[in-house]
Amino acid sequence: MSVNVSEILINTLHQLSADSNSMYLQHQDGMGGSWAFPHMVGLSWDGDLFDRDSMQEAFSRSEIDTMYRNAIQRSVYLPNVNETDDFRGTGADIAACQAQSGYMSQRERAFRARHITPVMALCFAAARRRGHGKNNPDEAGVFLCTLNAMHDLTAQGRN
Repeated sequence: MSVNVSEILINTLHQLSADSNSMYLQHQDGMGGSWAFPHMVGLSWDGDLFDRDSMQEAFSRSEIDTMYRNAIQRSVYLPNVNETDDFRGTGADIAACQAQSGYMSQRERAFRARHITPVMALCFAAARRRGHGKNNPDEAGVFLCTLNAMHDLTAQGRN
């Protein structure tokens, strides 16, 4: 099936490379750095940091999601009689899609975190910390839930 590298990921990485070199030169000259923005060509989002909904377009993973879904479906179901094995999705196709999607979501989280308001940062931190700890006798935080899931997984593997 051969998954392709997403155009938005290619543009993002080229933009990051150019921005990194530019920031290096700015720091070398003692000017400080400029903000790194995602690749903006062809987007309807104009870079307005308060337009949180439209901002997602710069980090869209829809093309990657489609390739991922196709790779999984084509790895499970036999191709039609007239199709070659090249049509099949492989483990490498699936892994490539997961890596691309993970990278793009990481870039979006980092960008949004850099441009968050102090009030929102405090709210998110409080909610995150509540989720991390054991909050009362009837609840278990995320770490205890993860531990329980690992115990369940290893127990299932033994049965």
